[in-house]
Amino acid sequence: MGKHADFTSDQLKILKQVRDRINDQECRDFINKILAENHVAKDRNTFDKLLANANLNSYDPNANYTNVELGVSMDALLGLRNAFNNDNAPCPSVHSQE
Repeated sequence: MGKHADFTSDQLKILKQVRDRINDQECRDFINKILAENHVAKDRNTFDKLLANANLNSYDPNANYTNVELGVSMDALLGLRNAFNNDNAPCPSVHSQE
């Protein structure tokens, strides 16, 4: 982690556990199997390609993101905004735009 990551020791412990689990070959094989079974697009049909395309950020509910910036439909964007704003909306199943 970078020196400005500002994680607590408990958060760092969780992140290390997740990293270790993800790097486990059994986990990688499982994810690759699921991706293959679901005929995922060629640019993200393996775990490594999926990670390469991942954008790991935090969502700022005060930002005015567009659906294009988030890579989702307008309906999904509205659902995400409602969920993050605690409007009693369930978090939607969001699929990226193809």
